[in-house]
Amino acid sequence: MNKIDHIALVVDHIQDAAEFYSEKLNMDCLYSDSTWALLRNEHLKIALVLEDSHPCHIAIRCESKEQLEKKGNPNQHRDGSLYVYEVGPSGNAIEWIYYPPQ
Repeated sequence: MNKIDHIALVVDHIQDAAEFYSEKLNMDCLYSDSTWALLRNEHLKIALVLEDSHPCHIAIRCESKEQLEKKGNPNQHRDGSLYVYEVGPSGNAIEWIYYPPQ
């Protein structure tokens, strides 16, 4: 079964968007810099990204590295998670993501 890990929205300004979604959706900001932010509440995680850094996407969590590798050749995010983007016909993407045990 596919489990949504997060939804990524392309925004013009990370800090402005982080403040807006934090307030409107009662979310905590887990991480923020000039290129992206990650917000979370008890029901949802939202990544805020700039257009030239990440595509707009829905991230689906993979349960194993082998499951992820069936989607393509993984890359690594700065937090150590592994991912593969699969772009759909309208330019939006699915990010298949796996978090290795630490």
